[in-house]
Amino acid sequence: MVVDDVKKEQQEKARPKIKNKIENIDEYETIYVGYPNWWGEMPMILYTFFEDYDLSNKTIALFCTSGESGLSDTEKTIQVLEPSAPMVKGLYVSKLASKEATSDVKEWVNEIK
Repeated sequence: MVVDDVKKEQQEKARPKIKNKIENIDEYETIYVGYPNWWGEMPMILYTFFEDYDLSNKTIALFCTSGESGLSDTEKTIQVLEPSAPMVKGLYVSKLASKEATSDVKEWVNEIK
């Protein structure tokens, strides 16, 4: 079950491999990072991502879904992993509001352009 796998990865502080490498990441100015927030933590593969890529001087825009955790401390965690990358205000969409979040997402994207 996915929930069990996620919990195990968190407990082991796993660093899952990324299947496909982003060859042209230098061409991007803004990196949008979307993820589910599991028990106040981002998926462990994102640790792999931030450890594998240098996002210095790229703007990071976080968005996540969660039951009730919001962005939790994931913004602070990513700032530690990418200290030279500015971060815009992240977007949290609760699982209950996800089907009606279109206007919130559009507003957030327009704010960070």
